[in-house]
Amino acid sequence: MCSRTRANARFNQSHVKENLKREDTIQAIEMELERWRKLLTYNIALKFIDATARRKINDRERKQMDYEVKMIRQSAMKELFETEYQQYLEELHMQGKTFHKERI
Repeated sequence: MCSRTRANARFNQSHVKENLKREDTIQAIEMELERWRKLLTYNIALKFIDATARRKINDRERKQMDYEVKMIRQSAMKELFETEYQQYLEELHMQGKTFHKERI
């Protein structure tokens, strides 16, 4: 019986060692999974932030382009009005009339 007890003790020790190795392996896998979860969460957050930043940049660029178009239109209209005004003054001058200007 003594040999059986020794055999059982060896079996129990090897069984315990195997269980410890399995637990260590499981723990390592769980740690790796947690690391991957954190990375995925971080990447999803970065994608959201990146999309938001792109949207803001696009909005700023669109507003800047709208402003530039507005300024070009204003300058074109100003130039058009000035040339029309000059033509009107020339027509009045040809008719012998003047445009009343009040001096301040």
